[in-house]
Amino acid sequence: MEEFAMAREFQEHQVDNSCPSIIEYQYVHHEAGGGSYIILPLLGKDLEDAGLSRDQAPILMKDLLKACHHFHYNMKRVHGDLHSMNVMTTPENTENTRFVVIDVLSPRPHNLFYIIKDLRQMKDLPQLCFKAEVKQVSEEIEKLVKEGGKAVPRSITTHFSYRMFTGKIINKTITVSSFRRLVRDLAKNDWLKNLNEELLTRAQILTRSIERSFRISEYIEERCTEVLTMRVGSMTGDTTIANQIEVASKIAQHVLKELPNLFEPHSERRRLCRSELNL
Repeated sequence: MEEFAMAREFQEHQVDNSCPSIIEYQYVHHEAGGGSYIILPLLGKDLEDAGLSRDQAPILMKDLLKACHHFHYNMKRVHGDLHSMNVMTTPENTENTRFVVIDVLSPRPHNLFYIIKDLRQMKDLPQLCFKAEVKQVSEEIEKLVKEGGKAVPRSITTHFSYRMFTGKIINKTITVSSFRRLVRDLAKNDWLKNLNEELLTRAQILTRSIERSFRISEYIEERCTEVLTMRVGSMTGDTTIANQIEVASKIAQHVLKELPNLFEPHSERRRLCRSELNL
């Protein structure tokens, strides 16, 4: 009965705040003695199983930001658990796959803590779109490293393994984040360029896409930190807390507007100041 009431409330909120990036309850009904009925739209797979590609990263980021904006600002709600299994693709036979946030019946309050938690959880999810390609490219590089033996620069081999004080060799897993560092080190010498320039080019192109995703993630974190540090000195009391919540609720929409600027190098992009955030 409690879940039915929460679903009914959420459905009522969606009447005036519909968002394609948030799941919609198509039918919510309760019959005395017969239980509750909640019909959901058909979706595809969650982010762990969807087989994501590099080109989907900006789409996923936009859909997540749209969902957060509608949750935080329009609906005055939070999700509270924005992990990879709570974001689904639209059905696989859909021509243009989009992303939809599910598990939305959160009892958590619309406060600063949970707004920031939502933003900090969603900001790195688009990195999953690079996981498969990073694995493929890094495995091709690792194969060349093993074949090259001592001829491979140590600055490259240390990305794939290290030797313990006992002499045992421990293999490393290349993550999306560590792949960026690997490619930076590959660019510092001609080892891979002389051996397989096409592979180096593929790695560098992939890294540029990854860097864009990280810039957006870092920008969201900057905005979260800025809001969290607003209440300083004599700025105390409920009014300031309410203002922080209002400003935090607008972060997702401001990041959406700033996305074109976030594709520029970090030193050149314009930063939003507090006065701009607090519109």
